[in-house]
Amino acid sequence: MKSPLYLSRIAGALFFSLNLAMTLSSCDTTEEGYHVGTVDDVYLTTDPATQLRIPADGKAQTINVLSNVDWEIETLDGAFDATASDRNGDGTITVTAGLNINSDQARTASMRIYAKDFNKSVTIELIQAKMNFSMNSQEFAEAPEQGMTYNLSFNCSVDWRFNVTEGEINWLNFNPGSTGGGDWNEIEVSATMLPNYTTEPRSITMQLYPSDASFLEYITLPPRFTLTQAAGTLPSDINLSLNGELTNPSSIPLIISYNSNSPIDEIGVIVSTNNQRFVVPLQQGNSYPQSGTYPFTFESTEQIFDYTLTPFVSSKVGESTGEPLAITFRGPQEGDNQPIK
Repeated sequence: MKSPLYLSRIAGALFFSLNLAMTLSSCDTTEEGYHVGTVDDVYLTTDPATQLRIPADGKAQTINVLSNVDWEIETLDGAFDATASDRNGDGTITVTAGLNINSDQARTASMRIYAKDFNKSVTIELIQAKMNFSMNSQEFAEAPEQGMTYNLSFNCSVDWRFNVTEGEINWLNFNPGSTGGGDWNEIEVSATMLPNYTTEPRSITMQLYPSDASFLEYITLPPRFTLTQAAGTLPSDINLSLNGELTNPSSIPLIISYNSNSPIDEIGVIVSTNNQRFVVPLQQGNSYPQSGTYPFTFESTEQIFDYTLTPFVSSKVGESTGEPLAITFRGPQEGDNQPIK
């Protein structure tokens, strides 16, 4: 005969099983969630959520899956191929396609990702771009030596690059870059010319080109285009003059004026007596004005002198000199004032 304790345990187990069965039968199996006892809601989400765009070259694109259950993939058009890294919980799906070169329209298909044994699924539309490779008509004027920015616009549904056919590319900056991926929308790239610190004009000829040369048989390359830039110019209009009256032979107040299209490295005077270069020290800030006037004091150790000072200005492009300024100073003579010539 079974003991009362044993019968009590049997009754408890039967009660628990009945209660669990009732809980399972009342589970919510809608898209909002699936509850299994005290287990967290079943979830299945993807990124992107509804649509995956694939370039015309069929290059692999990724779908990220977030889930706490096993899942599967179904319903793929024959033009698309999908592989999953892991179908148990979180994982990724890699989607590839063949070339879309013989159609004037995008290629489409649907892919369903569903949770195994649960009423939860996500449907993603796959859209592959048609082959598109064209560049809008561009107008280019000669850029000034200081540089400028041109905006390049084109349509390209495969990976692309700017192929240089003549010249050097090192004086151009591209934003976001000189290569890129295909896009469904018009692509815009800014080409900024750096300042020309040489005395020669320069140019570069480029052509929009597919990164994968095997696509050349399926597309027509757009025309080449050329960017040109004017030569850098030397400083000009350099003048040297006294800045007030000369009253002290050991300290000559001067002012130099000049124009420049490029930053200034040095300004100063060349002393004719010994061909010595006197570089004007910086007084304020960390650079000389690019153009304008700059006062300074030429220090002399002579009490009686006859100087010819030739102003010079050195820029990033090169150095120029101005007209010399002759200054003669002699001490006071009986019956006259200090003459200045």
